[in-house]
Amino acid sequence: MSDTNIGIHNLPTACPKCGRMSDSIKCYSVPNYLVFLGVYAAYEFKKEVCCPACMRKRILIKYFTYNIIIGNFLWLMLGLPMGIWKLCSSFTKGHSKSVRAVIADNLAASQREYQQARQQEYRQTSPLSYPQWGTQGNPVKGS
Repeated sequence: MSDTNIGIHNLPTACPKCGRMSDSIKCYSVPNYLVFLGVYAAYEFKKEVCCPACMRKRILIKYFTYNIIIGNFLWLMLGLPMGIWKLCSSFTKGHSKSVRAVIADNLAASQREYQQARQQEYRQTSPLSYPQWGTQGNPVKGS
C-alpha cells in the first residue's frame, strides 16, 4: 500500500519541538558544529524533526550564526549552500519522505494491532449454541 493511496502526505501530525499540528513535518540533518582551522576540519550533523516554523528557526541558528565564525572556509563551501537549500525546501508542502515512512509504519502497526484485538475479541466471545446432530441427520435429544 503506497502512502499516496491513504493520504499520509496530508495527515496532520504534532511537531515534536513545539507541539503544533502540521501537515508538513520536516526531517533534515543540520550541523551541530562546523570547525575549520587551516589544516584541521571537523563537523557533526544532527537529525532534526519538526514543523516548518521550528525548522526555519533551527536552520537560521545552525547555518547562519555561530557556525559562520568557527567554520569560516568550511562554512562557505558547505554551510552556506546547504543552508540556503534547506531553508528553501522548508517552504514546500507535505511531510519529508522519512516522516511519511514513519507515519506509514505507525499506521500499519496500529491497523495490525486493531485487527489482532478484533480477532482476539471474536475468539473470546461464546460461540452460538448449535444443536448436536446425530447420525441420522436429526438433532440429538438433550442438547
